[in-house]
Amino acid sequence: MKLNLLFVINAILAGLFGLGLIFAPAFVMDIYGVELPPAGLILGQMLGSCLVGIAILSWLARGMEDFGIRRNLALVFFLGYLINFVISLLAQTKDILNATAWFNVGGYGILALAFGYFILTRKN
Repeated sequence: MKLNLLFVINAILAGLFGLGLIFAPAFVMDIYGVELPPAGLILGQMLGSCLVGIAILSWLARGMEDFGIRRNLALVFFLGYLINFVISLLAQTKDILNATAWFNVGGYGILALAFGYFILTRKN
């Protein structure tokens, strides 16, 4: 897999979840068995807007030619997904979310490994 493809996959995933949280936060959270009060729904929408920003950044990164910038973005995504992996794994081991959230654990783990691979191998 090329880094460009990974940036595109990242953009699609972040964009879909981001838009879902912006326009239907209660529905998205219900998938995980979570019912949020109005303030929590607003925070979910704010998280969604951050994910849309990540999607846009990742989409734009696919066309960049500067290896240093691409590597730095891969590092940022690697660290972010690694932290999310640990947080979501801890949440699952404490039975905070339902079984659907195991997809988050796996997804964050795969994305962290994929971005980490490109950092360590210095591939374009």
